[in-house]
Formats: sequence, C-alpha cells, structure tokens
Amino acid sequence: MYQMEYVCSRGMDFRVLNACDVVLEGTTRSKGLWVPKVIPKFTDEQINTLRGKPLTDVMLAFLEIFGFVGNEGIPRKDAKRLCQEAYKNFSHPDVVTLQSIDSQGNFILDLNHGPTLSFKDNALALLGKIIPYLLKKKGMKGIVLGATSGDTGPAGMANVASEDMFVYIMYPYGRTSVGQEQQMIHFSGDIAQAFAMAGMTFDDCQSLGKECFNDQDFLEKLKHRRIKLISINSINWLRILAQAVYMFYVSLNTQLDKGLFSSAPNFIIPSGNSGHWLGTWIAKQMGANIGNITLATNSNNILEQVINTGGHLPFGSVPTIAPAMDIDVSSNFERALYFMFGPTVTHNYMGKSKGKFILAFRESQRLSEEISAYSVSDDEIKKQIKEIYDRLGIIIDPHTATAFAYPEKCKDYSGNNIFVSTAHPMKFMDTIVEVLGPQVEKEIVDSLPETAKEVLSMSQEEMDRRRQVRSFGLEELQKVILES
Repeated sequence: MYQMEYVCSRGMDFRVLNACDVVLEGTTRSKGLWVPKVIPKFTDEQINTLRGKPLTDVMLAFLEIFGFVGNEGIPRKDAKRLCQEAYKNFSHPDVVTLQSIDSQGNFILDLNHGPTLSFKDNALALLGKIIPYLLKKKGMKGIVLGATSGDTGPAGMANVASEDMFVYIMYPYGRTSVGQEQQMIHFSGDIAQAFAMAGMTFDDCQSLGKECFNDQDFLEKLKHRRIKLISINSINWLRILAQAVYMFYVSLNTQLDKGLFSSAPNFIIPSGNSGHWLGTWIAKQMGANIGNITLATNSNNILEQVINTGGHLPFGSVPTIAPAMDIDVSSNFERALYFMFGPTVTHNYMGKSKGKFILAFRESQRLSEEISAYSVSDDEIKKQIKEIYDRLGIIIDPHTATAFAYPEKCKDYSGNNIFVSTAHPMKFMDTIVEVLGPQVEKEIVDSLPETAKEVLSMSQEEMDRRRQVRSFGLEELQKVILES
C-alpha cells in the first residue's frame, strides 16, 4: 500500500489531502490546483511485471502508486473491477492502438475508440467509475460542472452522467465543431445538460466554472444537501493520472517489441489545456520509455510562446478549425510549473502575477529542455490533412493534423515518432470535406460505430430546436445548480 500526500500547487492552501479526497475537490482555496507532493517512480521490476499486460492492469498499478488503493481508499479488488468496467464500451479491446504508417519507425497513436470518438473518453471513462464509488462511500451524490472547448463536454456527458451524477456542461456558442455540438445536444436530457454560452470563449466558460468551485459558501450549501460539486475538467487530478496511464502503457508496448523503435520514441501531441502533454511527461518521469515530447498548437499559441521564449502573456483566443485547442490560458501549465520549480515559483507566477509573467532564464532553459513546441495556422492544418490522405490514405482530424506538421517544424527530423491522434474526423466533417472533397464523406461515415452514426447525423433543424443558449454569470449558474 502506497501513501501519497496531495498539496496545493501554489503552497497557499495548507491542507494535505489523500488521493480519494483530492479527486472530489475542485481548485484549492488559493485558486491553485491539487498535485501529488512528488511524482513516484516505478522500479525496473515493477515495469517488467507490467510489460505485456492490458491497459487496465497498468491503470490499477497507477491507482496504487498514487495512493488510491488501500485501507483508507479503494480495496484492490474493487479498484480492479472499476478499471475493467470503465472501458467495456470502447470499440477496441486494447482501448488505445498503435498503427505503423511507414518504414521509418513512425506510428499513429489512435485514442478515438471511446463512446464519443475522442481521447477525452479515455480519462473520463475512469473518472465516471471512480467518483461515484467514492461518493457512495460518503453517502453523497454529485453534480458535475464542466467547461469544454469541444471534446470534454460530450465525453463527460457520455461517460460520467448518471442518476447520482448530473452533468452540466458550458461551451462557447458557435465555437465548437458541428459534430461536437451534435453530441452534446444528443446527450442532454434527464441526467445531463449542455449550455451554449452566447458571447463567451472557452476561457470565459472555464473561468466561470472555477469561480463556482472557488465559492466556499456555495460549496457549503451543496454539502448540507449531501451533494459534492465535481469537476470533470483537467483541474481534476484523476484526468491527468489517466492520461499518464495510457502513455505509459504505450511505452511498455514499444519496449516489448525490440524491433519496433530504434530508441525511445518521441511523442508529438496536439495540446490546448496541457493535460495531455503533462500526462506524457509524468509517465516519462515514472520510468516510461519516452524520448522527446513535442506539443503542437494551433494559432492560439501561448504554450509555444512560453516554451520557446519564456513569456506567458495571454492575449485572447481566436477561432480556428481546431476548436478544442482554442484556449488562451492553459490550466495544467500550473502543474508543470509546480513539478519543475516548486510551489513558491508557481505562486509567484500564477498567483501574484495572475498568469502574466516571463520565466527567469534558468527556468525557461529547464522548460525548453523538457518540452519543445510549435504552432500551425489553419492553412497549415488543411495542408497536413490533404498530404496525409494523399500519402497514407488516412483521414485525420484538424487537431491531429497539427501533430503531423512536426517534420516541417523540426530542424532535426527523423523517424522514431509517435503522432497522437485525438479525435475521429467525423466530428469535423465540414473541414474535412472542404479539404478532401465530398467523396470522402461516405468513407468517414462507414468507419463509425453504429451508435455514433445516429448522433452525428442530427439535422440542423433538430439542433436549433434542442440547443439551450444561455448567457449567465456566477449567480445564475449557481441558481441552476441548486435547483437541479
């Protein structure tokens, strides 16, 4: 049994929580994020034991080492069952798959086998099992509040919503893809509701959600009703843990077959809110067979800016054809600051400077040694979609296309790379058809699971009829939650 303490990323909330309590929390009282005090590392013996095992076994090992399993947490047999139940509705038994795309050791990592055809399913499927289990032990129910730039919303509604866990989602009206909105409208009903927030960006939605989690009086009102407000955004530590799991699992597969890669493979990851690349970096610290980590962004390139120049200067997001990455303030960058530089530095930058800062030279140097980054324009995204289809016969979505720009952006490009695919192209049909032509529509639709075809064929008329457009502030949002 492992003991793990969880603390405030800014060092200003002096509570110390255990793993099972921390995933039921939102932000800390000082508006920071909950983090494990240290990142644990697997021994060589533990890694050898996990090689060749299914993803659910790796997930269980992570839950153990991060302190979820034990006398004060979840009994091991229950944790194992919850891991297995989480992925029973995925369309592939391996949950995530690695596909060779050429003879130079380049692969595409497909994370789109979940119910909503997005990588967000992989983490939220686990959260949808662990959170209700923990709430039941406390005799409580949950109300989930989430903000989405496109994929977290549908994945949360499909994987987490239940009679004991009502899910509210806020998304920026007119700034998601049609497919993403079709899914959120489809899943709205008795146990979930998505609100199209008029005149708001994702950052606005996320800030409103954080305000709600920071309002201690409001949280106390819910507590008196035996209700816990739960975050499904990546401010919830369990989201990051689950993302680290499948990256670690993939690294085990690369080690299992010695002929697969000439050395530890590089990971190229489309990035917006920093959960995905941070999970990969954490897996590497824990002993995963991972080489360089490069994150790809769209025109909302604050991550490229801070990694390459040291300057973290939010300037407002702009709409792109990769809407899930239309993010100006990347929440989990705060956790990266904590893990690399500690709570004092994190507080100075994210608290005192309110997220607008320029890293000191040594800090900037360390960050750029750990992670590299680049950005691509909409035109470059379209170019990659066409080139990959012409060269490989693979249809990729706009976010995945940012990763495939890596050869043109990297000075020392060679093989030995894993390009991370984050969503099914059907969710971005308008862009794909514009680039590749209408003849590919049937090919895309035919590749869908039957359950997804009905959802993603919702008519514009039905969308207009069922869409819930709102424009409210904190008080109105809290009233909606209290009345549910």
